[in-house]
Amino acid sequence: MPTKPDISRQKELSVRQANAIDLLLTGKTDSEVAQAVGVTRQTVNGWRNCNSGFIAELSARRVALWEAQDDRIRDLVPQAVDLMAAKIDGGSLTAAVQLLRAAGYYNGDRRPRGPNEETEMREKLQQDLFPKILEAMQRAGLSADHISAVATSLEKEASAEVRH
Repeated sequence: MPTKPDISRQKELSVRQANAIDLLLTGKTDSEVAQAVGVTRQTVNGWRNCNSGFIAELSARRVALWEAQDDRIRDLVPQAVDLMAAKIDGGSLTAAVQLLRAAGYYNGDRRPRGPNEETEMREKLQQDLFPKILEAMQRAGLSADHISAVATSLEKEASAEVRH
């Protein structure tokens, strides 16, 4: 058996690799998978970390599994809301508090945050970006005069846009 795992991209996985992926998706450890498919733990570890075909297939299967579970949860949301409503209608303070917490109303302000007008947005961008741009220009070795000229030009463009 080679000491380094195969890092080449395989067109198809072996039956053992496909079975290993099935087991990994159920939460089995490398050792448990190795024993079940008849290879060493190091081989399974090599597949997971160095075999691009195996890695890609495992990742794709994990995403598909996650999406399927996410779909199932979304499908159950109306039932969960109906159950909470029934509990709340029955006078359950616990259910009411749980609903408020889940919706983010219990301990916090749910009002939208952030600038809500163009001028506020422009000011926010200037506050956040201009220091970073200035630092990048200084690192690039631009002189203070050049940086000042660029800033003046940008200010003129910004004020012209606001007037139009």
